[in-house]
Amino acid sequence: MSGCPRCGESLEAGHQFCVHCGRPLEEEPPVGPCTECAVSEGRGHRFCVRCGRPVGRATDAAGRSPAAVIVGIAGLSVTAVCALLLPLDLLALAISYADIFQNLYHSIYQVNLWLPVRIFLFDLSGPSLQAYFVLITIGVAASVAYILLRSADVMRKEPTAEGAKRTPLYSVCTLTFAAAAFQVGFFLLAALFGQGTGYEPEIDQWKLMFGLLNASIFEEINDRVFLLGLPMLILVVVARRKAMPLWRYVVGGFGVTPAAVVLILFSATMFGISHYESWGWVKVIPATAAGIAFGYLFVRFGLYAAVTAHFITDYMQSVLWLAPGAALPYGLLIIVLTAAGAVMLLQHSAMGLRFLADWRRKDFWTGEDVTTP
Repeated sequence: MSGCPRCGESLEAGHQFCVHCGRPLEEEPPVGPCTECAVSEGRGHRFCVRCGRPVGRATDAAGRSPAAVIVGIAGLSVTAVCALLLPLDLLALAISYADIFQNLYHSIYQVNLWLPVRIFLFDLSGPSLQAYFVLITIGVAASVAYILLRSADVMRKEPTAEGAKRTPLYSVCTLTFAAAAFQVGFFLLAALFGQGTGYEPEIDQWKLMFGLLNASIFEEINDRVFLLGLPMLILVVVARRKAMPLWRYVVGGFGVTPAAVVLILFSATMFGISHYESWGWVKVIPATAAGIAFGYLFVRFGLYAAVTAHFITDYMQSVLWLAPGAALPYGLLIIVLTAAGAVMLLQHSAMGLRFLADWRRKDFWTGEDVTTP
C-alpha cells in the first residue's frame, strides 16, 4: 500500500487511478521519501535517486544510519504518546463541559474574521453562544475521531513501523511537536534578550478552555479555508487547472504542489500576524511556524488534520487540568516530547527544503515532475 502523489490518500497495490481524486497512476505508485536522506521518490523507483538506498516496502531497518534510526524512534514515540494524550484532552473538556456551557449563557462572544485586519461579523450570547459551543465541540471531536479511524485503517492494512509512518496521525503528531519545539526555542531565545512570551497572566479556566477549543475550529476555518483553500479554488478555476472536485479545495486534501506551498506560506503569515494584537510581536513568528505546519496538514490531508493538530497544541496542558499534582512528571514528559519534536523539526525542515530545491522540476499546479528523461 502507498499513497497518491496528488492527494496523498492511501491506495491498494494495482490501482490504475486514485479512488479519492481520480488521478491516473502508473504501474507503480510513489513509495514516499527515502528514509535515509528524505528525497521524494518518483513512481516505480526502487532505489533513492540521491543516495542509492533501496526504497519502498521492501526496505527494512538493516543498514540505516544512526540519524535515520533516531528520527524513526522520535517520530514513533511522539505519535504513540500523542495518541494517548488525545483522549485525555477530550476527557478534560468533557469534565468541564457543564461548567463552560453554563457560564457561556451569561457571556458575549464577538465573532470576527482576521484577514489579518479584524473584521467584525456579529455577537453571540446566551443560547446562541451555547449552541455555537456545541457545534465547535462536535467539529473537534469528529476531527479527532476521523483521524484515529483513518490511521487505524492504515495500520490494519500495514501493521508495521513503516505503516505507522504513513498514517495521518503520525504527520499530525510529529508536525505538532516540531512546531512546539520551534516555539520553545524561539521563546528561550527571546528571553535571552529580555522579551516576555506575551501570555495573559490570569484567566478563568472555563474561558481558557472555551477560547482554546474555539481556536481549533474557528482559526482553522479562517486561516486554512478562507486564506488557503478558497484562494486555491479560485486560482485553479481561473487558470483552468482543476485537478479534482472543487469541494476538495475548500475542505483540503488536494495535495502539496508549488501553488499550494505559496498559499501555505501566505496563510501562515496572516495567521502569525493575527496573533500580534493579543500576544505581541514575540508570538508572531512561532504562530507563523505553527501555521505552516497546520497549512501543510490541511493541504496534505484535509481540514480535520489541521483542526486536530491545533487542538493538540492548545490543549497540551489538559493533563494538568485533570491532575494538578502531576505537574512534575508531566513537565518532564513534555520536555522529552519537545526534544523529540526538535528532531522532527530538523527532519521536516530538511524535507521541505528539498521540496523547494526541486521546485523547477514540478508543475506549479499539480506538483508532477515535468522534467524530460
